[in-house]
Amino acid sequence: MACPPELVFWQPCPSCPRVVYTRRLYDTHRSGFLRRHVNVATSFIDGSLIYGTSSTAASLQRSFVSGQMRLNDEGLPLRDRLLVESWYPSCRTGRINEAKDTYSIPSSQVLENPGLVALTTVFLRYHNVKASQLVLDNPRASDEWLFQETRRWVTAVLQNIIAYEWLPTLARAELPPYQHYDPTVDPAVSAEAIIGALQYYRTLVRSVLLSRDPTSKGCDDWESHSDWSRLCNSFHDNSFLQTSADLERLLFGMMTLAAGAEDATLVEDVSASWFGPLVQPRRHFVFWNHLRQLDFGLMSYAEIDDAYKNVSVGAAGHGHLHQRDVRDMGNMGNMGNMSAMSDFFSTALQVNMEERIPPLFTAILMDQFRRIRDGDRFWFERTMSAEDVRKVHRVRLMDVIVNATNLNASILPTTSFGLDSRCAAIGHVDAESCRELDVWDFFSGSEVIFVVSWLVLLLIPIVTIVVAFLCAARRKRMPGVFGRLYKEATIVREADKVKRDFIAQADQGVFLSETTEIKMDPTSHQLKLGGKQLTIDFSERTEWDIVMGMDHAGFLIRNPANYDPVIDCGYDRQRYETILGDMILGGARLVPNSDVVVDGIVFHLSHGTWKNILRTRKSPQDRKKEVETFFRTAFRRIYTDVPLDGGVDDGPDVGQCGIYDSTCTISRRELAKALALEMNSSFVKHLFEVIDADKDGRISLTELVSALVLLSKGTTEEKLKLMFRAFDEDGDQELSYKELVAMLRSLFELTDNGHYLESSDFQALVEEIMGGSESISFSSFLTFFGDMSRPRRRISVDWKGFRDVQARERRHAARQSRRANPISHVMHRIQPKSFGEVILCYAQNYRRQLVITFLYLMTCLALFIHKFITYAFFREELGLRRIVGYGGAFSRGGAAVISFSFSLQLLSMCRNLFTVLRNTPLHLFIPFDDNVTFHKLISYVGLLFTVIHVVGYAFNLYQLTTQPPEYLCSFPALKFEAGKMPDFTYWLFGVPGITGVLLILVISIIYVFASTPARRVHYRAFWMTHKLYVPLYVLVLLHGSLNILQEPFFWLFFVGPCIVFVLDKWMSLRRRKVEVEIVEAEPLPSQVIRLSFKRPQSFTYKSGQWMRLACPHLGSYDFHPFTISSAPFESLVSVHIRAVGPWTRAVRLLFSGSSLMVPEMIVDGPFGAGQQLWYEFEVSICVGGGIGVTPYASILKDFVHKINADPESVKCKKLIFIWVTQNQKHFEWLIDIMREVEQQDLQERISINVFITQFYQDFDIRTAMLYVCDRYFHKINNKSVFTGLRGVTNFGRPNFEAIFRDVAREYEPLRCFGVFSCGPPVLTRSVEQACIEASQNSKTSFIHHCENF
Repeated sequence: MACPPELVFWQPCPSCPRVVYTRRLYDTHRSGFLRRHVNVATSFIDGSLIYGTSSTAASLQRSFVSGQMRLNDEGLPLRDRLLVESWYPSCRTGRINEAKDTYSIPSSQVLENPGLVALTTVFLRYHNVKASQLVLDNPRASDEWLFQETRRWVTAVLQNIIAYEWLPTLARAELPPYQHYDPTVDPAVSAEAIIGALQYYRTLVRSVLLSRDPTSKGCDDWESHSDWSRLCNSFHDNSFLQTSADLERLLFGMMTLAAGAEDATLVEDVSASWFGPLVQPRRHFVFWNHLRQLDFGLMSYAEIDDAYKNVSVGAAGHGHLHQRDVRDMGNMGNMGNMSAMSDFFSTALQVNMEERIPPLFTAILMDQFRRIRDGDRFWFERTMSAEDVRKVHRVRLMDVIVNATNLNASILPTTSFGLDSRCAAIGHVDAESCRELDVWDFFSGSEVIFVVSWLVLLLIPIVTIVVAFLCAARRKRMPGVFGRLYKEATIVREADKVKRDFIAQADQGVFLSETTEIKMDPTSHQLKLGGKQLTIDFSERTEWDIVMGMDHAGFLIRNPANYDPVIDCGYDRQRYETILGDMILGGARLVPNSDVVVDGIVFHLSHGTWKNILRTRKSPQDRKKEVETFFRTAFRRIYTDVPLDGGVDDGPDVGQCGIYDSTCTISRRELAKALALEMNSSFVKHLFEVIDADKDGRISLTELVSALVLLSKGTTEEKLKLMFRAFDEDGDQELSYKELVAMLRSLFELTDNGHYLESSDFQALVEEIMGGSESISFSSFLTFFGDMSRPRRRISVDWKGFRDVQARERRHAARQSRRANPISHVMHRIQPKSFGEVILCYAQNYRRQLVITFLYLMTCLALFIHKFITYAFFREELGLRRIVGYGGAFSRGGAAVISFSFSLQLLSMCRNLFTVLRNTPLHLFIPFDDNVTFHKLISYVGLLFTVIHVVGYAFNLYQLTTQPPEYLCSFPALKFEAGKMPDFTYWLFGVPGITGVLLILVISIIYVFASTPARRVHYRAFWMTHKLYVPLYVLVLLHGSLNILQEPFFWLFFVGPCIVFVLDKWMSLRRRKVEVEIVEAEPLPSQVIRLSFKRPQSFTYKSGQWMRLACPHLGSYDFHPFTISSAPFESLVSVHIRAVGPWTRAVRLLFSGSSLMVPEMIVDGPFGAGQQLWYEFEVSICVGGGIGVTPYASILKDFVHKINADPESVKCKKLIFIWVTQNQKHFEWLIDIMREVEQQDLQERISINVFITQFYQDFDIRTAMLYVCDRYFHKINNKSVFTGLRGVTNFGRPNFEAIFRDVAREYEPLRCFGVFSCGPPVLTRSVEQACIEASQNSKTSFIHHCENF
């Protein structure tokens, strides 16, 4: 059989069975592709059927005592091991024989039927008989000598029997006398002999096996002492011979059973019911033999007959002269039926049958065996002495049987291959029919384990995600190793828990009577629930509805002005009656469906089930929707000119706040929430009073729309007049000193700048506005604040949802304008650049990143394509595609990319190497500061091809499980247990399977805990699971160690990066144990703490770099990265840590205490970052957000220090710092640093711009008035009123694109600017997008370097 197997499926006729044929192998190194048998040149007569073809096979049969062979007590071969792999099923049981059921015989051909097993056993016995005789003649001979001499004698006897006894009987011709060894003779078995002449014996085979009792008297009573067995049911049946008596009965029956007639007819047992492999346990021999003829490229009968007629039998052998070069057997389905095809074997049987064996077969047999004999250097007539040759010639098969068994020679035929008159031939016998054998289902028994295994593998990532979620939840509930820092807060936490439970219930509008403070003021008729949580003023209405619970102690109050509160008293009926009956109803009885009047207020009492009460109530969420509809309706009326008395609302009609409901109102609390302010804010209080025209304490839809029309469409004068009226409490059309202070305080309350309100600067500002008078009229007020609108700015009040409606309406108006005058619209709009220009600008800004990414992805793609094509098309000799299809090619391609990516992953984390390389010219070509981004890219690509690899193997393992074992010869490294079918468990629990499952588990753990949510919640878990990279690489090395398809190649990618990574790790380990003493620990606002320590001698860093810190006092050595906030010239190294996670919170609590013992920290670093390249650009723009401003604290101080020391040594001439913060008070420590930097910046090389995002956009009237105040204060003192810096404070989010374009225009000769950002991903993405857009719209390039946290 060829390896890999080449299968041919052929159905010769519609009613004929399909034939599965496996093509024979060929030598691809020779010219042509002739198919031929391997190691069968002398297998007929060299003793390999007895001793095997190797010394190992012979040794396994030896007893190593006196040259004997191993036989059991019955004189039969042992059944303890399989010496050859035989994947043919037993025709009796239909399954593969296991080792305990199979004789230890080194030839699969012998195991085909019991007759061959019996003859082989006879020769094994004969070997022991001759060995015993040699022991008697040579008592001092060694076991090895005795074995080899006996083997030489037995082989010679076998050669003599075959060549000079069996062959003349079969071919009816004798070989010429032996002359000498002829090295020019080819001893190989020819195709015409294999396919034709040597198959002639099949015409003589009977359909039965006869076991006859040799002790019976004569031949007349054979029927009463005989057992019959159908030959077709005895193939590969090892249960036939169990004892020595069985062997003798079978031998005697074989010698007394007449052969079949020498004709062209084959019995069913060796034709249609011939044995086959598991894929076709019953084969049609004639059809199969014909396919073998085509496979060998054998010529037709007439061509071969002419060739043998022209060459005498004694002439030189024909060799392979009668074979064609056949590479493709073609379409077998077009060959027609058997009568129409030229079959060499069938045609030869039908010619010249009057001479019994066809003359051509005789000529072929004589030629074949003469070549085998004359071409064998070890033929017995050449190697043995003349005396021994004469002794061998006298031995016949009958002599061997008599010597090896207890059969009496007197009852045996005189000839071994014929019958004589002493015992008549047994004629026709009726036997059982041939059993039908089903095609073996190789996947049978593996269905459940296959499905379960892949479901488990699929569940591994899901379970890992669940475990990560549980770890995060547990982390939030239990601080773990940091728990001792929270012992003092145990009581507070319990109180907070109660408070949280209360808030959670209150948020749903349900108030528990045990935890809720409930007060009723009988004078004002106000019910207060939960303090300030909810207040119901019963005096606002004359009628109220209360629904009491029938099956629960609780009640519902219908509140049209807000949500419906539910007071739940549980099962405390007494408390229920106290609250409702005594507190609210003034002691009245609680009678359902009745009315209770208290001080003119009517309470309508009804009842219902508790479930129905909770289902029909108006919840806080429902009220929220009502308020949203309320404001949405008001905004729509402004922009669509809907009359105030009707229209169509664009939102859902929730509750009572539809557009037609004029009674729908909102409270001051809801107005404050819409303005994102506190309810007690002075601004909210005064604005509410102005809008509430009827002074009923509620704002109706009509009142709100009137105010919104003024604020959105009115002029600046009208809007300022509204503000003026709001704070003119006495209505005298003038603002007194007190009223003006109240107005300015309400504005500055928004800035959290309370210290300024008490300063002399604030007093000077008020006096400047007052102009020395006791009050200010509206005209003077308008003069001071009138110039507050910027070009193209619309001044209004910023409401939640207002800008969305405004933007939508503006887009709608723009579309209408384009439809009306499309030409003018095109003329005035800015023409964007083409898509190609956008791509070009992007490539110019990120050319280094794109080049590296392109090279990496192209390398991965090339590796995948190379391996895919190799295993799909070019490596046909492996046969992988024929066995598993293209799944093998996909899995091998994925493995190549995984090997490359996982190895490259090590290089992306060599921090020390990148820190050094950043100072070399290589940083101009390789973006070392993007190593983390590249690390993530490699991870995503590796994960993608891991999935491809795993999915490919899912198909591969299914295909392998459904393949016959003999087809798996392409995997020489695989060893199958003898007699056992390799099911799915064999592949699953092998080295590749187990390591593959473990790899999936490790990869799932690493990737899940490395995700951003898991890393933020449980950084320690991320750090610990990332250390699994060591077993990951060990498992990858073991995964391919069996060399199943090819030599392991992962190490080729792995060795280089591993060496570099180990050296980098060694550098870190050398300096990791640097314990430093914290000399300063200063808690700062916004949960920030500054830690300072003396700089170690080996600690040299640059501004913008970062380091890692660990705190052993917290019980772990986990390292966390932090940017260095101190400058390199300072003696102390500082970091600013914001408490956002468990570790950082623990550090802040640890160092914020009053303990005299300050814990030590362990420092690892410094490491390079993209921020350290700020000095390489003439103009650098630094953008910091949140705690991301820490690197710029170091950069600003370092820049000023270098400029003052030696201006010419610094390439950077201008540094623009943009600080984006929600509130400047959050990072007051940075303001102190910036003030110090500005004082030292004598040459004004630094430009600081602050953007406070808690304020509203430019069109908000409050923001505009703050601009005026800040600008006025800046004129007087040359600094901002909010920050104390030279730069004017901005309110709202910065327009980075506009800023970058302004910078490009200001420094027009320059063509390259460095942009550095550090902060939340939203900020860095905005900066990156602005860099791209600014580069598109100008001839300059903005090179972006970012860091996220």
